[in-house]
Order: sequence, then structure tokens, then C-alpha cells
Amino acid sequence: MLGSAAKLSLLALLFGLAGCAVVPVVPLPPVDVTVTVNSVGLATAWQVVTVDGGTVGNPMGNNPDLVLEVGIRYRIVNQVGAFHPFELLTLGAAPSNDEVLLSEKADGSFEADPDVDFQDEAGSVSFTLTPALAAALSGYRCGIHTINMRGAIATVAAP
Repeated sequence: MLGSAAKLSLLALLFGLAGCAVVPVVPLPPVDVTVTVNSVGLATAWQVVTVDGGTVGNPMGNNPDLVLEVGIRYRIVNQVGAFHPFELLTLGAAPSNDEVLLSEKADGSFEADPDVDFQDEAGSVSFTLTPALAAALSGYRCGIHTINMRGAIATVAAP
């Protein structure tokens, strides 16, 4: 019986890929809650389109306040992608004072945290809300339209 490495080598030989590196695919952690967002107009506000697998408070209207729970893995599906890069942050007194924690556009201060396990997947981001991230997280915004497309996030402990 062949082991998995031997099977990969045999397949590589059969398909003429001998000498090519075979890189195993590492599956992403499962997501608990998926939130799909879109923009209102060209850059008026964020809007939550759907929430699957759980709740995020009462996400109605423009730039709705969201409620996220510690210990949950979230995926934010951004229907407008590069035009409106989604960012999670510590809200400052003004957008210029915001601290970016996770971002589709820039390097956020929690992106390298292995417990957060931030993944930027071209059109969506996923992360686990850890206690440390929850302590810092208070809002979200568009990385380009930082004034109009900006809302608050409250975090709650797991029950």
C-alpha cells in the first residue's frame, strides 16, 4: 500500500510533473458566521446584505452598528471589493485617528496574530474574534472612503 507522499510522486510521474514541487493544500478553518456587505451608491455608506450562520446584532440601514461575539470565526464577503476595501479598526475621534486592525487594503496590527488567523481571500476576509482583538475592536470602515463608509462594532463575550 502506498503512502500519500508516494501516491503524489507516482501521480507527478504519470502526468509528466516529475521534478515539480507538490505543495499540499492547507484547508482554511471553518467559518461560523458569514456577513455579506455592499456599498450604498458610489460611496455613501456600507449596507449589510445577508448574514448566514448566526447574528451580528440588528444590521439594518446605512453603516449599521454590528455586534460580534468572542470565539466566533467570521467571514466578511465584500461585494464591491477593491473599490471599497473593508477594514476592522479601533475607532478614533476622527477617521484620521482610527487604528487599522485588519484590512483588505493595508497591514493591520492583528493580521499576523495566529489566533486571529486573518485570511484575505480576494473579495472576502475571515478572522476569529479573540479576546485581544475584541478588546481593541470598535468599528469598521472603507479603506478609501473613511468618512462616509464607517460604522461601530460592539463585542460580547461568549455565553
